[in-house]
Amino acid sequence: MQADEATAAAVHDAVQRLLKVYEAGDAEAVAGLLVDDPCLVMIGTAADEVRRGPAEARAQFDRDMEQSEARSLTLEWTSVSASGAVAWMAGGVTVEVTAGAEQLRFPIRLSLVLLRDDAGAWKVAQAHFSTPDASTPERQSFPEAAG
Repeated sequence: MQADEATAAAVHDAVQRLLKVYEAGDAEAVAGLLVDDPCLVMIGTAADEVRRGPAEARAQFDRDMEQSEARSLTLEWTSVSASGAVAWMAGGVTVEVTAGAEQLRFPIRLSLVLLRDDAGAWKVAQAHFSTPDASTPERQSFPEAAG
């Protein structure tokens, strides 16, 4: 169910907007790109980052901003599929962040489900962010046992 070119471009643009307003620390703009519904689910990379609904998503955004001074997110690749008013996307993002005295750079894997609203705008309903497991070597499916 690969998305047609117009849908893929619109979803890609919505995701790019989300990354840019996140970089800028614009909470209201981020909220405008998410569904305003209790069905919103966002799963982050930390053990406690499972957020349900707009209020919890906002709290996560606020925490991210409190713990970083600057952010840069570069969308490296995407795969977009769709059926009607629902689209799903997988992608890779390079994150660069200044947190305290640290300059961090790391890859994020991103999976999104987006819904097209009545105005034709694509909004995120589900998001899952993950980082590759450093304890699992390349060409291995599972971490190596310690010892």
